[in-house]
Amino acid sequence: MKKITKTIRGAALIASYLLVLGIQNGFAQANTTVKYAVSFTQTTSTNYEVSASDRERLQEFERVGMVPTNEVRNVNVVVDQNNDVTTTITIVSSDASESWMTPATKIVIDKNGSTFYNAQNAILTRDNFTTEQAQDYLNQKNTLAQNGSALGLPQFQPITASDIAQLQSQGFSVQMMDGGTVKARKGQTEIQYNNSAMSVNLLQYDESNKIASDTGFKFANQNGRTIPVSRTEREYQTTQSGVCISVVTTTTYSNYNPIGLP
Repeated sequence: MKKITKTIRGAALIASYLLVLGIQNGFAQANTTVKYAVSFTQTTSTNYEVSASDRERLQEFERVGMVPTNEVRNVNVVVDQNNDVTTTITIVSSDASESWMTPATKIVIDKNGSTFYNAQNAILTRDNFTTEQAQDYLNQKNTLAQNGSALGLPQFQPITASDIAQLQSQGFSVQMMDGGTVKARKGQTEIQYNNSAMSVNLLQYDESNKIASDTGFKFANQNGRTIPVSRTEREYQTTQSGVCISVVTTTTYSNYNPIGLP
């Protein structure tokens, strides 16, 4: 169970962490103090799904808020010889900002906090770490000192008979589904694991036993390393007009370039 929890939690954390990451091409190669590094491209799109008949019931202000968005970020995470982590973001393209905004086009996260830059490379703002964030950074640094592979993206660990037995001992109801999917549910939480498809789904149900959210991760093998291919989050919402919509956020990862990782 520890392996399952770590995999899901790791996937969720990397997905959210990547929202504030980026890349500068050649940075890792040029920096002689680099110990480990990984770079990749992250593309995130958000869409709204609603039936044709329900769409007619939406109020105008609700429709205005349902505009699809798409953003492409290049990501570079570098660890130096002191195990300090510096992450750089380059936002390649984005339609998520309003025209009157001055969006950040680069974000640099180091041991002190986050610095946001505009298109002219001028600093927009600097946010120092909170006490909690600083402790998280130190925990990450200590982990990297012991295991450099922790910098890499989360690994897919096949679920085993021992894992299933542990889930059952912790109160999960486990079912074997068609196609090899293992479905484990406890209360309002359900985990779906498929070894052959290399996929993990985490579902949350509401009090009426309807799915409130569904987050799925897909993995693939690349050059002997297991890497995430995509993360899809589907959240079900009810508008003020009483219309049920699905907010679908899909993030894909590509162009991996690990440097020095074990």
